[in-house]
Amino acid sequence: LTCSSISSTTARNAQSWVWKHFSLERQPSSKEKFPPAKCKQCLKYVSRSRGNTTNMTRHIQREHGELCVMEELSKPLIANPPEIPPNVKEADLKEANDLLVNAIVWGLLPMCVVDNPFLRQFVEKVSRDSFALPHRTKLTEMVDKKYEEVKELLTKNLALASSVAITTDAATMKNTGDGYVAITGHWITPTWKLMSAVLGVKISDESHTGETIFVLAKEVTQKEFFLADRLDAVGTDNGSNFVRAVELMLSENVTEEHIRCACHTLQLSVKKAIETVQPVVELVELFRKIVNTISGSPVLLKALRDKQNNPNLSFQFELPSSDDQSMPHEQQMDEEESDEELSEMQSADEPDNEFLHWGVTKKSYQGCRYSLEFDLFHVTTSSRTEGSH
Repeated sequence: LTCSSISSTTARNAQSWVWKHFSLERQPSSKEKFPPAKCKQCLKYVSRSRGNTTNMTRHIQREHGELCVMEELSKPLIANPPEIPPNVKEADLKEANDLLVNAIVWGLLPMCVVDNPFLRQFVEKVSRDSFALPHRTKLTEMVDKKYEEVKELLTKNLALASSVAITTDAATMKNTGDGYVAITGHWITPTWKLMSAVLGVKISDESHTGETIFVLAKEVTQKEFFLADRLDAVGTDNGSNFVRAVELMLSENVTEEHIRCACHTLQLSVKKAIETVQPVVELVELFRKIVNTISGSPVLLKALRDKQNNPNLSFQFELPSSDDQSMPHEQQMDEEESDEELSEMQSADEPDNEFLHWGVTKKSYQGCRYSLEFDLFHVTTSSRTEGSH
């Protein structure tokens, strides 16, 4: 909390909050138009050369910060709570507020969006002053209330299910470093309709170990939604922490079966198989270097966009060798040099519409630079090292 939002007024009307902590003691011999103010806390004099309270406010902030906190806490949460216009029914106002809450939640919008003065003016204009956006504090209360209502409805629906399965995963926010574990429930209604709903997104201050995930999953399924003896299966990826978490759930009879994600299993299988085929490994590494080179250069990104809009344009650049840690210099080849490079890269006995032509070995790849020519559906690579393809 700071005093930056607390307004100041002149000493003439002494309306500023800082005057509670200052006094004026004009000396008879003083000829100053605005004599210094004396702090009641430390008895120091603070200059008022222009007659405002700026220096006084800064003095309180710097020397007596606790007074700022007390001043902020003494303010009402909502300075001017919106009143229901006389021509608006309370039911209509509730419906409008519910729509606002849904827009905030489903759009993942920050609460401060309702403090945008232009948005408030827009809403008042289109509603002809029949609806005023609630302030942030009120909106937070509305969202919390909506959460409790939805959770109660979800609990009643889950109570009708004879069995429930859950899927769970974890993630760490890059901007804040916070760790989250999400749990989604899946069940079939008495009318044979497949349903899914998020049961919880729990923040975790600890590492996403199997034990941590186990505790969070047990808390959500048993304590919050009362799924004891009805949790038939848990679906996760193949991460060792989730495997461990489900092992603990199975050992304590929290669930009956562990179903591993088929897509993740297939992805791991393909990745493992690719790692045994050296030409494919080299090709993947080549394209990774292409992507990293282009994405790290604004000039190449613009050239690529221009190429996408106009296939007739030339788009050529050099890839750095593996031992070159510096970013490559962007360079534009003229049309004549581009045509010459392209003709050298394409084999005479191969069709022009071939999707990819390459034949480099790992050794030549690491020790040379490549000239690349991109068409919309055509990628050709060629080593400038003599003797390689």
